Amino acid sequence: MAAAEPTRWPGTSIVPPPGGPVPLFAGDQVTLALAWFPQDDYEQALARWPELSTEGPAKGAKDHADYNRALQRTLQNYADAGQTRLFIAPIRIPAFLAWCQEKGRDPANDRAGYSAALAQRRDPTLIAWPPARNQRCWCGSGRKYKQCCGSAAL
Repeated sequence: MAAAEPTRWPGTSIVPPPGGPVPLFAGDQVTLALAWFPQDDYEQALARWPELSTEGPAKGAKDHADYNRALQRTLQNYADAGQTRLFIAPIRIPAFLAWCQEKGRDPANDRAGYSAALAQRRDPTLIAWPPARNQRCWCGSGRKYKQCCGSAAL
């Protein structure tokens, strides 16, 4: 018996990962906003939701830089699959918790929904990915993208 063909997002070659980002459709183009905890929210997020260390980009990450590298690989995989509208949705814990309370959502399980909500309202905190090589890196290191997460060495 042949393996079942994976479910793809309409009009794309992208197979969404389980629990992955929620797509937004605009014509034939899919917009993805992937949740990301900035440095100052990362440790607090891990303390609040220990399961983060066993799933997604944080799985097995030793520190925030390792977490960023994993997210960079995930973004690159989406780009390689033909996804052209990619955004990073910074999750600031106070704003995220307020959104979850307002919407009646579980903060432990709805980072993707929050990211999609930020993308839907075109929130100014969204970070378009990839940045140009000479722009500051999305991860907040202060270095140029080409010398940080966009380095060929990664």
